[in-house]
Parts: sequence; C-alpha cells; structure tokens
Amino acid sequence: MRLSRMDAKISRIAFSRRQRQVLCLIAQGMTTGQIASRLQISKRTVLAYSSSLRSLAGAANNAHLVNICWEIGFFPLTPDRR
Repeated sequence: MRLSRMDAKISRIAFSRRQRQVLCLIAQGMTTGQIASRLQISKRTVLAYSSSLRSLAGAANNAHLVNICWEIGFFPLTPDRR
C-alpha cells in the first residue's frame, strides 16, 4: 500500500503523550465528558486536544481522525503509560 503525501506527513507527527492518550480514548468511543473524567481534565481541554489532533491530521471529524490514524498504523489502542 502506498502512502499518500498526507499519510506520510501524519506518520512523521510526534504527538505528545497527552495527545496520544486523548486520541486512544476517542478511538475507544468515549465521549468528551468520559475522557475529561478519565484524564482529570476539563471538557474544554479535551475539545481543544481533539481539535488540535484533527487539525494536525487534516481530519474533518473524530471518526475521520481515527480512520486516518488507523490506516497508517498509528495505534495500538492503549494509551502510553510512561
């Protein structure tokens, strides 16, 4: 499978630890409130992270974000615990 230019760009993005955590929880189907509660941050902060992730990936919405990251092998679906 050949990566598009956007896929190649995304595969080089170094998401922060918190961005990876939020992304994995989005991929698991959690709501903004559930993610906020799990990570002990505000809903507004979760929305800011998800907006930033979508912007970096060029995704239209969270489903598109997860799809893009899945296709390029960006997951395992467990947050980094380091």
